[in-house]
Amino acid sequence: MGTYLVSWFTKVHTAQKGAWFASVYGWEAFRVGLGPIWPGLNSVTSWYGGKSSENGYAFLVGIIPSFLSVPSALTNGWMLLFALALITKKIGSWRSVLVSGFICCFCLNLFWFLSPLGLGLHEDETKLSGLRAGYYLWILSFALAAIALIPRKESFSNFSREILRRILLPATLAGIVFAGLFRVMDLERVLQKEVKARKEEKKQSSNTAQYRSVPLAELTPIPEKSEKISTPFLVMMEEKIKTNPSDPEPLHQRAYLHAIWGNEADCRKDFQQALLLSSNRPHVYWSMGWALLNLGRFQDAQEAWSKAWTPKEGEPEPRWVPSAMAMACWKAGKKNEALAWYQRAAEREPASFTSLAGLKERISNWNTKEQAWLIEVHDAWQRTYLGSGSGDILKRRLSGKDSNAPCSTCR
Repeated sequence: MGTYLVSWFTKVHTAQKGAWFASVYGWEAFRVGLGPIWPGLNSVTSWYGGKSSENGYAFLVGIIPSFLSVPSALTNGWMLLFALALITKKIGSWRSVLVSGFICCFCLNLFWFLSPLGLGLHEDETKLSGLRAGYYLWILSFALAAIALIPRKESFSNFSREILRRILLPATLAGIVFAGLFRVMDLERVLQKEVKARKEEKKQSSNTAQYRSVPLAELTPIPEKSEKISTPFLVMMEEKIKTNPSDPEPLHQRAYLHAIWGNEADCRKDFQQALLLSSNRPHVYWSMGWALLNLGRFQDAQEAWSKAWTPKEGEPEPRWVPSAMAMACWKAGKKNEALAWYQRAAEREPASFTSLAGLKERISNWNTKEQAWLIEVHDAWQRTYLGSGSGDILKRRLSGKDSNAPCSTCR
């Protein structure tokens, strides 16, 4: 068990991380093995896409079949069963089952060594294998557990023959099967192709882009005249509108673009048309509020947002309302109303609105102008609305840890 536990925190393999190679530890290798049935963003593996990710290891796609990697990862469950037998003192009654299981696990896990990721050239083609000590400790732990559970014979020679018959012979046969399977699948060729692609990616990431190295034909042409704004995203929106003129979605998306550029006339025209076509007018009014805000029409933005939701007794407003209204009221000069709205947002979502770090994370997808406006409200709220230590006071009261603390403005 000691060898097994050490292997979880020891380097197992050298793998691709982003455009560079890095070490994979035992606990990460377990996640990699389960990658085909346990996908997810920001995980330690990118099994299916094979794309480089700064947040995870990108193993060479197609090298290890999922019908081997998943069962291999699940063999760790046999060690847990062994630990349970030790704790409950049932080794004697479970011995034959445990021995057979450990032998099967040892034989199965040999495929990592016999695969191109084990026996193959790696990184700069100077290393014979990407496997590291953690793998060998891990697979050895299964063999050692099986040997420890095999009943002792009268002589050492008899015991050695028993180990040869029950462990080494099946392992040899399994190795022959795996070697033949990988040869038929031609995994070595796939590996070399992927390694070449990774090297090229690494080379490109290490080169600093030079302006003069870009052919002039690839540079974006500068328009001779700038009367009419046109960008790739705007062209895409206009193409959608042309293709499906009855769809209101691209209309109010284009309207927001006009607002960003300060083109109020076209912005209002698109919103009017979107309202005529849309079956979900509150959504259009929500988008209109953001556009009017960016045009500096703060009172109009409030009115648009007030049409985007209908107050219902006993039901809170949508979560976007307090922060949006706080910002619009603040810019419209309604300071007291703005602070009250911000207080409402802080009461409903203290993690997002009581601290500056939480607020920045909450509004990270807003444009910089919108972010600056709400941060201005936050600063005023934190310094003047609840007084000194307002953030800590509110967090304690909302968590129920300080229900008796005086706070006349909490409501």
